Amino acid sequence: MKNNSKTVTYDSLFFNSQLMSAIKENLLKKGFIFVESNIFRKLFDEKVAMTPQVILAFCESWNNLVTDNYMSDNGNYRKRKHATFMIKDRVCNKNAYIPHYQTIDHNTLNGGIERYFTEIDEIIANPIFNGLLAFAYTAFDGSKNKNWFIEAHQFRIESNQTMRGKPIPEGIHRDGVDFVLMAMVKRQNMQGGVTTIYDLEQNKLNSFELDKFLDIALVDDHRVFHGVSEITPSNNDMLAYRDVLVITFKEMKQ
Repeated sequence: MKNNSKTVTYDSLFFNSQLMSAIKENLLKKGFIFVESNIFRKLFDEKVAMTPQVILAFCESWNNLVTDNYMSDNGNYRKRKHATFMIKDRVCNKNAYIPHYQTIDHNTLNGGIERYFTEIDEIIANPIFNGLLAFAYTAFDGSKNKNWFIEAHQFRIESNQTMRGKPIPEGIHRDGVDFVLMAMVKRQNMQGGVTTIYDLEQNKLNSFELDKFLDIALVDDHRVFHGVSEITPSNNDMLAYRDVLVITFKEMKQ
């Protein structure tokens, strides 16, 4: 990871085990896979200890997200931060800020314009963030040594008794990238938020909930659509929210 002058070479972080091989094979076979938290943490702990202090610093950064003011439905239920990275020759560098852009074809609600968000800052050097990037790179690249443009999105979706939270307000969609990782960070006082995977004709293939910290979904964006249902409070007297990290990979062609 490069933040100013630092880089990380993924030779040292590359996940290489029978368990990781099974994850890659299932993703290749089905176009998506749900990876339970205990599986990811087993892989992660082989590389770096996930201490309580590291977990707390990672999760608390979601309390500092900024309201998304680009919502065409005039909703104020989404907070976020954003950053981009490049992996070239197995070295990951953080880019100078690049705005987020999706075509209208891929985002009928908010696409077609460059969107500038507050940049992800405090978790850039966090071992969990770096581990998720390395895990995604291992799953998506294999040993092909491709070059990748990566976008990371911290999201908090909020809901209360008068406001329904929409994790994916554009509905069932593809992101216009090659691969997507979605990782659960925290669920507070909420119900809903069910992830559903669809084939290219939008027939339902599977549904599951990202429930526990670091439950992960991996998606081949060329082969499947995905959606997430709205969230509502379990207790209407308290705010509900859903914190996730989304990381997308798009190959940089030579």
